[in-house]
Amino acid sequence: DKEYEQKVVEAYSKVFLTRESIKGVDWVLISKTGEKRPIESSISLICDAQGNAMGFRGVIRDITERQRAEEAQRSLERKYRLLLNSMPDGFAYLNMDGTFREINPAFEEMTGYSLEELRNLTFHDITPEKWRSTDEQALKKLSKLGFSNIEEKEYRRKDGAIIPAEVRGTLLL
Repeated sequence: DKEYEQKVVEAYSKVFLTRESIKGVDWVLISKTGEKRPIESSISLICDAQGNAMGFRGVIRDITERQRAEEAQRSLERKYRLLLNSMPDGFAYLNMDGTFREINPAFEEMTGYSLEELRNLTFHDITPEKWRSTDEQALKKLSKLGFSNIEEKEYRRKDGAIIPAEVRGTLLL
């Protein structure tokens, strides 16, 4: 493949001209059978005692499995995003300190806050005071059992309106 041939020539030329090793050059190796295998290489210049170039030392690593794993991860991420963004119920992913990591559009619409705004708040900040003890009990159960029951509570929207909500927590590790 001309693209990869050029990439390899450029990598070796750069090492020769700069005398600096490079790592992480990705290209495709074509076997005798014609099978294409993605590889990652590192290239170093070998010099004699006077500093004259004598050759190259290269290490190549087959990265087929890594690329498959990365594509599987991207596919899972796309599915997760599709599920999250299409849920009709509000969803919030919180850190253990109550700060928001992620929300879906339904939660944004329900509370009136964007994710950027919520990242500067905790769930306590959008919960009316009268629900704090209920939240603390739910957090204790969540920490102990890994989940909480469905709890009725209220949230304070960005515009100040109080809205009812049913909440269930699940601990994700």
